[in-house]
Amino acid sequence: MEANEQDAAPETARLLQPCGAVGCCRAEENKSDYTPTEEPLVRFTAEQRAEFSAEVLEEFDAGCRERDRITCWEEAGHTVLAAINHATIHFVQACVTTTSHLSYNCRNSEDVDLPILIGGRVARGMAEHRILAPSKTEMVFFLQKARSDSEGTCDWCICARKLLRYNPDASDDELIAKWRHHWAMTVDLLDSVTGRCALDHLASALAEKKHISGVEVQEILGDTWGTIVLEWILRKQ
Repeated sequence: MEANEQDAAPETARLLQPCGAVGCCRAEENKSDYTPTEEPLVRFTAEQRAEFSAEVLEEFDAGCRERDRITCWEEAGHTVLAAINHATIHFVQACVTTTSHLSYNCRNSEDVDLPILIGGRVARGMAEHRILAPSKTEMVFFLQKARSDSEGTCDWCICARKLLRYNPDASDDELIAKWRHHWAMTVDLLDSVTGRCALDHLASALAEKKHISGVEVQEILGDTWGTIVLEWILRKQ
């Protein structure tokens, strides 16, 4: 997921370091000139597929389909929360490159940035049928990484960095309490009838089209967008 360009710009020249946590993030430059890729990459060429049995290929393809399904839900989660917070969505894509992507612009605040980041993780958990909040140990780990300026580019690395940016004098316990608050609100919103409908519609469209423009996002969500925005407002009061 790409943070908005205004927020990312000061960091474009810095090489972000990997977490050291398995499956978290790669060391890569945080570039704001991302170009969308509309055609899926071929995982195996015809020549490579010929080297394996039908059973092995089916297992491989089934694993790819499941990974793509979960990735579509994760990107849908980021996108729904961005839409709720009145972001200008440029596009969202999934199952296309090694890094799926949401490009948007919106105002910067803790109450906007954290839910958008957390929305992807919550939606991913819903797709996997296990919504697991980060433990205190995990949150402390990512906060320490952010303080030492060695954080990477995964959602939790960015969450920790944002929390410290908006609360520079807060203790770990205070930051963890804020993190848990945003997590709980996001779960309550997305793990509801309206939230699941919005995620399912958007994830299904992503699975089919791979790349969706901001206009298409609004068309896909339709009346659900207004309903879920109202629910979000009521929950924040």
